[in-house]
Amino acid sequence: MLLLKKILLASLLLTTLVVATSCMTYTYTDARLVIPANRSIPETPFPTTKAEPPAEMIGAHPLPDTGTTPQPFPTAPVETFTAALVPLPCQASLGFLDRIVDEAMKANLDILGFTGEASSIEHVASRFPSNSTLLDTTRLLVTDLEVLDTDNPFVVVNLDSGRTLAIALIDIQDSNVFQSLLTESTEEAWTNTILAAHETRKIRMEPLVQFAGTHPLLVLASVGEPSGDDWFETAGGHPYRIPFAWPMADLLDEQGFMDSWRLTHYDAESAPGTTWEFTTTDSRFSERVDFLLVKGLLPSETHTVTIGPWETKRLPHEQRSAVTGTFIVP
Repeated sequence: MLLLKKILLASLLLTTLVVATSCMTYTYTDARLVIPANRSIPETPFPTTKAEPPAEMIGAHPLPDTGTTPQPFPTAPVETFTAALVPLPCQASLGFLDRIVDEAMKANLDILGFTGEASSIEHVASRFPSNSTLLDTTRLLVTDLEVLDTDNPFVVVNLDSGRTLAIALIDIQDSNVFQSLLTESTEEAWTNTILAAHETRKIRMEPLVQFAGTHPLLVLASVGEPSGDDWFETAGGHPYRIPFAWPMADLLDEQGFMDSWRLTHYDAESAPGTTWEFTTTDSRFSERVDFLLVKGLLPSETHTVTIGPWETKRLPHEQRSAVTGTFIVP
């Protein structure tokens, strides 16, 4: 009985304690009386662990305004020029030559090279009295660029940027062997005719082969024979051809001259670049015999432009095409 009274008394005390503590309130005012009002964060900030930037860099390069786009560094403009080799047809009338000159003027090219018969070159030169250089009776160079020097077959000019360009104008088409080949009937006779002519033609190309200048060089060349590569690759439709590599283009290639037409037209079948056609009652020749060769230049595009004749009823007759190009000066 005594034990039961002790248990009841302990239960009563515990219940009273729970009720009393559950009804207690703790205000902000009471807390201020007990907890001292000291700053938990010190007035002086803790030292940083980052390395301090050099004094000369602080504020030296402010960030760009977020509303602008950073501009790239300026680059020098790419310099280009245009040129054309215009081989004049044989026995062209003065009216025909005037039409050719008019078309050439309209093209507004930087450099024009004319090759052809002496009478034709003389007439064309009379149409360009102030900006032409007559290299000999069969070669005429026309340009509005400043001519610095002339040393046949080279003309040195000043480009608009002030850079120097050497130009060579070559004409050995008067030794065109196709006329001789018309009378040949065997492959051996063809080979002998071509090789015999090459010995003489090669001597006339010697100044070009010996070129040792430091300027970029553009060669306007009427050589009167096709490239050996063209000869083989476009054999279809040319019954007069024999399996023989013409030597002049290979000679120039060995000397480091690059063929602009072939650099910009990779397939001779789809882009033969024909510049000379000769039609007789019995046969028709069609070949690329005029070249724009380069050293130290990059051809970006080349084209051929038919320059006549407009009258084709007379046989035999010859039709020529100019070859034009745009070149980049590295």
